[in-house]
Amino acid sequence: MKKVDTICDKMFGDFNMSLMRMFAWFFHKVFNTIYEKVIVDKAYLKYLANYDKKANGPLILIPTHRSYIDFLILSYIFFAFSIQTPMICAAQLFR
Repeated sequence: MKKVDTICDKMFGDFNMSLMRMFAWFFHKVFNTIYEKVIVDKAYLKYLANYDKKANGPLILIPTHRSYIDFLILSYIFFAFSIQTPMICAAQLFR
């Protein structure tokens, strides 16, 4: 249990709303510079905003990781649409 607690402490983060807003502003500027447009399915985002984890189970998002921008843009879109931003997990060796 102690090892599990240590792993969970490393995986789970605290949300700092001021920091989130600062990064959202920064990524808004960056994404507007590097992308001509990003197409978002607003109807599906509305569904995700109302997703019931207790009734339907956890929501797991699996980006392709063709680039590191996948999880950044996904988090930015969730934040911009007032959906709880996902927790990002990456492969890491826990010893």
